[in-house]
Amino acid sequence: MTDRRTEPQSDGFIGGNEGEWAVVSQRSLLGPPIAAVSRVAMLSGNSQADAADAAWILRGVATNDRHTTRDEKRSLVEKQAPMGRPEATRAALILLRKGQNGGR
Repeated sequence: MTDRRTEPQSDGFIGGNEGEWAVVSQRSLLGPPIAAVSRVAMLSGNSQADAADAAWILRGVATNDRHTTRDEKRSLVEKQAPMGRPEATRAALILLRKGQNGGR
């Protein structure tokens, strides 16, 4: 049986005028910016997005496996708090695009 806590977490984000998170600032450090939005909604796993009024939809995997050993990863997962928890009042969404050579 596979332990889901050690697999990469797939998440999606919908930018638009609706969503549980208010956008307080948005900036691009390199490259063209994505469309400005006032709210962001989160999708977990393979949830379907209602994209009727979305400025953008982003899907990705939260992982840093290549920078950790198996024991370090296990330790991080044991302590990692889930996204979307009520006490979380701030977040940063950092977009990275890998090149054709895996970012190298």
